[in-house]
Amino acid sequence: MTDASPLLLKREGEVARLCLDRPANLHATTRVMWRAFPGLLAQMEAAAEVKVVIVQSTTPAAFSCGADTAERADMIGNPDRARAAVAEAQAALAALAALTKPSIALVRGLCVDGGCAIALACDLRFANESARFGITAARHGLLPGYAELRALAARVGPARAADMAFSGRLLTASDAERIGLVEDVWRDDVFDAAAAEYIAAVCSASQYTVRGAKAMLRAIAGGAAGEPPRLRELGEQAYAGADFREACSALAQKRNPAFPWR
Repeated sequence: MTDASPLLLKREGEVARLCLDRPANLHATTRVMWRAFPGLLAQMEAAAEVKVVIVQSTTPAAFSCGADTAERADMIGNPDRARAAVAEAQAALAALAALTKPSIALVRGLCVDGGCAIALACDLRFANESARFGITAARHGLLPGYAELRALAARVGPARAADMAFSGRLLTASDAERIGLVEDVWRDDVFDAAAAEYIAAVCSASQYTVRGAKAMLRAIAGGAAGEPPRLRELGEQAYAGADFREACSALAQKRNPAFPWR
């Protein structure tokens, strides 16, 4: 995979993996990369067999070290170029956040700036012990991305987000877990096995429940004052749905359910 095509899409049955693939540059984000995100995400959204979308890098040294330094240098004194680059990044992150299917970031190594923004746009984040997280705009005289900072504050609170933005310091994986930036930290030697086990659990669950819960959480995060009627209807319809019938049959027959809803 070359820099002209820095994202690798892998299909593994019910799992789709979107892999940042610039290992020589610690998977630094580029405009080409940002522009590739929406189309690949649309493919995964449309694939009926895909139940979960995994976002990761192809090597353990970094999830992403942030913006490509050469591209960032090209923006000096060029606000139009910078404006276009920011718009491309925002569109990519919005497309990731808008997936109806669950998205999981598997973070190994450095996860900085744009890399952190990608992880924050996913529903869940799991890290290995070597992971490091940071928002380093203060080291470069720049501002963090608005969507990135909003997502960070929603996860860890405004004060923790301010700490990361003001200091530009890198957090260890354990610190990231302590403040709620990541859901769990797995040892390097068991990371792949632990991730596979968790992904399998999500895939074996009722996708009607998974997608419905994600829609509910999105409404809650969006400030919905009460339960939206369409979500209330989804909850009521579940009792007449194929997945609920399958769960009842499986319980009576003392077997694991095989949920049919897609």
